[in-house]
Amino acid sequence: MRDLDNNVTKDLHTYKPAGATEFITSEDFSGGAAFYTSGASVFLIGLNNGRVYVEKADGGTNNFERVYEATGGRRYDHGVVHIENGKAYYYLMEDSSGSAQPLYLQIIDLDVDPVDPTLPNNFTIQSVGETCVDKNNGKLIINAAAAFNYTTTINGETYNFIKDITIEDLPPGTYNFCIDMDGINRSNCYEVTIEAAQDLTGKIEVSKQSANVSVQTGKGPYTVIKNGKQLFETYQSNFSLDVNHGDKIQIKSKEACQGEMEKTINLLQDLKAYPNPSTGLFEMYIPNSIDTIDLEVYNIQSQLVVSKTFTASAGKVQLNLENKPKGIYFVKVNLEKPVFIKLIKK
Repeated sequence: MRDLDNNVTKDLHTYKPAGATEFITSEDFSGGAAFYTSGASVFLIGLNNGRVYVEKADGGTNNFERVYEATGGRRYDHGVVHIENGKAYYYLMEDSSGSAQPLYLQIIDLDVDPVDPTLPNNFTIQSVGETCVDKNNGKLIINAAAAFNYTTTINGETYNFIKDITIEDLPPGTYNFCIDMDGINRSNCYEVTIEAAQDLTGKIEVSKQSANVSVQTGKGPYTVIKNGKQLFETYQSNFSLDVNHGDKIQIKSKEACQGEMEKTINLLQDLKAYPNPSTGLFEMYIPNSIDTIDLEVYNIQSQLVVSKTFTASAGKVQLNLENKPKGIYFVKVNLEKPVFIKLIKK
């Protein structure tokens, strides 16, 4: 700008801080040959004692910082700046006379992202569900490919950001919001759902010597623990693991507050005797991990007729009632939770 009162030329920088309603004009900066804006950054390019320099400030501020300055080589008198795809092409001439002066070109990478903020794929939106029931700690994560001055309003609160923002402590639900761009008459609008947390639920079923786990609700990965020792983690909601009688199985979700699934394996709860009816010899198949088993046998009058610790052989126990009268008998398998088997001697 030309100051006619003082017959001088002044460099002026006019800007409007975020949230302000009026512009501010300042002379307190270096001046230069060219201004360039990219996203939320402002670049000033010029000559200082004949050498090229670049200064940078955040949009809406006058806080310029020198990010590049040539320290050697030729000194130039003037030049013209052309900027394209985040690079400054500075065409320069030395201070000399004559009509055939050489033209010099200096290329400076401004290290900026030339992405257009108005592109439809500029934004990626990610929702993170609530971790625990009634915690109301969901998140919305917004990422922009192009750095720019953006504004969005979520749950009645306005947020300003340049490239990335994470909005926390959101209750579960569906959110409709738009992202506005400073100085551009355009909005990108989205509908995003934050999932409510659920307690860990499911079932652990035993088939032979395998525990089949089915997780119905709860957030993975799931930690699988047997007898206090962690076996593995998995995102699978249905899986199996080998077990023995008496094993304690625990399934825990990613969040401790979602609870856990637990089962103590009882491979004897479906114990059966063969053949049944029999003339007196019965065999009971038990898990190979059990060496001995305590049995009590009662007649139909509830009288104890056998009480003995039996030793297993090849995964089975043989019970001999050949010297007992014909009739109905009940075998009690002494466990923490007793199991009863009905026998018929013919």
